[in-house]
Amino acid sequence: MNDKKIFELTGINVIEKIEFEAKEEIVDNVANILASEFEQINYREIKTKLLETPMYIADVPNQYYGVVFLHDNSSIYIDKKIDILELSERVIHEFIHAIQTVKDKKNNTQKVGVCEFNEFKATGIGLNEAAVQYITSKIEGKKYEYIEKYEVVAKTYNEQRYPLMCNLILQLIYVTGENIFLDSILNCKNDFEYKIMENCGEGTYTTIINGLDKMLYAEEENIQLFQFLEKHKQTSNANTDYATTEQEIYKTMAKIESNRKIIKETYIKLENLILNSYFNKYFSRIETLDDIIAYRKDLYNYKEIYGMNSFDNEYNKYYSNKIKDLEDKRINIMRKTGQFSLAKTDNKILNIFSKIRAALLGIFKRNIQKEENR
Repeated sequence: MNDKKIFELTGINVIEKIEFEAKEEIVDNVANILASEFEQINYREIKTKLLETPMYIADVPNQYYGVVFLHDNSSIYIDKKIDILELSERVIHEFIHAIQTVKDKKNNTQKVGVCEFNEFKATGIGLNEAAVQYITSKIEGKKYEYIEKYEVVAKTYNEQRYPLMCNLILQLIYVTGENIFLDSILNCKNDFEYKIMENCGEGTYTTIINGLDKMLYAEEENIQLFQFLEKHKQTSNANTDYATTEQEIYKTMAKIESNRKIIKETYIKLENLILNSYFNKYFSRIETLDDIIAYRKDLYNYKEIYGMNSFDNEYNKYYSNKIKDLEDKRINIMRKTGQFSLAKTDNKILNIFSKIRAALLGIFKRNIQKEENR
């Protein structure tokens, strides 16, 4: 796609190309921030890559929040109102997308992080977007907070943009570990994907990818719909066709509610899928009593990042059932290792000593009573 077509579709109006000296200063600052925060980042490599990325001052539409990296032409566009040397969370976010880009020999974009591009569509864009938000939140030093969104209470690192998608990233990091996650997102590797497949199953990974894309598209559409409502509010006193306007507003509000329902239902479906697939596979690998202790601890701690939509939720049911299964597993392990019979023997011995102790106490009391009666 040529630049003219790109600008027609995006609404971006280029003003000027950023001069090399200013560009080098921006790039050096971004590279320093990322390299100092993440050991997975190579300062020289990302600085070289960013210096090769075209950057422009432009009029950038509101939906891009002032800055955007377009994978179609691998360029960064920064709104003229933004101080290009002030590295906001949003600016760093888009620069990370530039770092993530992998191209083929024909200069076509193949991947941006975990997002893959083919002839027909991009997949994994939702996962990658929420993953990069996790990275920028670490740079900003944001704390996790519990928020209520779409009737779900969940811990997240971004209350404003895609909070439930960001919560799912926390759950996936719990499954894979943070180091694998960061290395894959920042360096465009497949280890994060493979680890999810290993611990949850290939089908689960595919469902997660598609579900996060679905959530992202619903979130993005709602952003545009709210912008439409805001525009209507600003022009409500103008001389317009009132009936038509009311009909448009009604349809817009209905679509917003429909998207909210999609986001909530998809979120609940995905987190329950992660919970069941991960801990079921984990349970099947338990072989020792120490494994049982570790499993129970991990399952209990998982509640901290699990989004609750009611007390009678999947996690509480799952936890209750798995505790019963763990007790059965413990007994089976003790039987196989001979510890169960030993435990039973120990109990018998304790019972014998208890009976002897009780008998001696009885004799002692009777002797005391005899002495008192004399």
